[in-house]
Amino acid sequence: MRVRKILILFVLPAGWQMEVDVDFLLKIGNGLALLGISFIAGIIVVAVHESAHAFTSWKMGDNLPRFGRRLSLNPLRHVDFVGLLFMVQTGFGWGKPVQTSPKNYKDKKKGIILNGISGPLANILLATLIAFILAFVEIRVEQGKLLLGGYTEIYLLTFLKDLFIFSLNLALVSLIPMKPFDGFMIWGGLIPPKNQFKIFQFQGIMLAVFLLVILIAPEILTSITRPLGGLIELSARGIVSLMI
Repeated sequence: MRVRKILILFVLPAGWQMEVDVDFLLKIGNGLALLGISFIAGIIVVAVHESAHAFTSWKMGDNLPRFGRRLSLNPLRHVDFVGLLFMVQTGFGWGKPVQTSPKNYKDKKKGIILNGISGPLANILLATLIAFILAFVEIRVEQGKLLLGGYTEIYLLTFLKDLFIFSLNLALVSLIPMKPFDGFMIWGGLIPPKNQFKIFQFQGIMLAVFLLVILIAPEILTSITRPLGGLIELSARGIVSLMI
């Protein structure tokens, strides 16, 4: 393929000229666009997760999330930028934890468990919804009934797939019974207090090791979530194909 180039004149004392590869610039622009799409997908996933926690805690009788202005899908109230960077890099990240006061729950044990489940459940529901949308788009494109064009198709499919993967990863990892994950709240509500110290005493070291492993080898996380993700995608495609 012939390489397109453009001559750009810089206003320099010597009147220098620099030859710039336009295709190279387009690749950079495309890469930045895809990176931006991943950031947007991560922001949405985190906002859904944390707002689910806030809403559940509030419904169980705790007004702290409302006072903290967390009863909102506004991503700026939920996003932790370090967690967002981690998500774009590895596929898993986190948001700002919702401050709650379980002592205000109508039923403390039930409230803790439901609050712990709500975030991962919201992400699984989001992933399922996205799987149906993704299946619809892919089938329509294959049938030639949806013409999006080169970059538009790439950007849309990337956005949907990032939403799906990020949602599923956050949901499953959050169920790990280790602080600060939601699984700690779920299992903490089920395990008697006298036994919790024995079970959770090494959680700090375990968390550090987990994050290090995910950062070094993110494909491990993919191998864990792939079975459930594949099942959801396959089911969604089967149902959508019967409907259109």
